[in-house]
Amino acid sequence: MSFLLGPQGEIMWMPAVLVLVVGLLLSAFFSGSETGFMSVSRVRLRRSGQSESGQGRTLQELLRNIEDPILTCLIGTNLFNVMISAVLTVIMTSLLGDYGEWAAVALGATMVITFGEIVPKVLYLEFPETLTGRSVRGIRLAMLVFWPVRVLLLGYTRFLRFLQGRGGGNQESLDRRS
Repeated sequence: MSFLLGPQGEIMWMPAVLVLVVGLLLSAFFSGSETGFMSVSRVRLRRSGQSESGQGRTLQELLRNIEDPILTCLIGTNLFNVMISAVLTVIMTSLLGDYGEWAAVALGATMVITFGEIVPKVLYLEFPETLTGRSVRGIRLAMLVFWPVRVLLLGYTRFLRFLQGRGGGNQESLDRRS
């Protein structure tokens, strides 16, 4: 986080606060979108006529393979929550010294849980079709940006399923369609 520090090691406030706010907004976006994708009613989407719009068609396409947008949301949420924690630790330690680490934990947890998790999830749960429909462009962009991480995680998941299948005997497994 040295890009937030000036030549004499002092904090540059505008970039630090900007990175913190943008990180919190993106954490909220990914967290809310995850809830939205899990809450969208395909029936309400079709009945509202929203499925005929470009956003609606894209949303239906993403819902067909819901693991991809959900995995993207989880990666984004975790990435920006860690970024918030790191930036807040830099800010608070520059203000309070060694005690700043504890202040960063308390303030960061409160900010992330309240504004990065609870508020967006409540909003997306209340208006899933509308808000998730408006989020599809951002999610599609994030899917593109995060594709290497998604591929790695999907490969890891397939590997675990492979290992589980070898030791599982003749038990039938249920997939999400079952």
